[in-house]
Amino acid sequence: DLTEPPGVSKVASLIAACDRIRSGAARGQAVDVRQVGVGVLRRCDVLVDCTDDARLAFPLTEIGNGLGLPLLRVAVDGSGELELGRVLFSDPRDGGACQMCSRAIDDLWKVTGRTPCPGEPDPARPPTLAGGAIAAAIAGLALLQTQRAVTRNGIGQVRNREAILDLSPIQLMSMQL
Repeated sequence: DLTEPPGVSKVASLIAACDRIRSGAARGQAVDVRQVGVGVLRRCDVLVDCTDDARLAFPLTEIGNGLGLPLLRVAVDGSGELELGRVLFSDPRDGGACQMCSRAIDDLWKVTGRTPCPGEPDPARPPTLAGGAIAAAIAGLALLQTQRAVTRNGIGQVRNREAILDLSPIQLMSMQL
């Protein structure tokens, strides 16, 4: 069971899921990357972005590349209309691709909507409706890809790849960046 009650941060939810597999093996810290010091991030093995904030894509990629840390971006469609999610993993170690490779410069400057995080109500936009099977499947895929990245066991299956899972027609697609 990868679901937590409403209001639990994604980091706390992921750590709880890891603890159910092997207690104490994972650690995590929810931070606002715009305000946290680089020293906090330097202690990480992998940066995981579950923010739903497209404006953070470029800064997080720059931080990951600058610190030489792999970046895992995890997202699900929150409209409630699709059972779709993705796990995108870039790894700057050994000259790997970054997550901006597939974007045009105009895409980076577009301001897109953001789904509010727990504790940050936004009456103009309701929280995402992601849950159930797609949330559990994407969380499991993200956990698997993170394990591969940290241990480097099966790194070729995750390094500089994007996996898209669509449960509507039941498809899993993996693409190299």
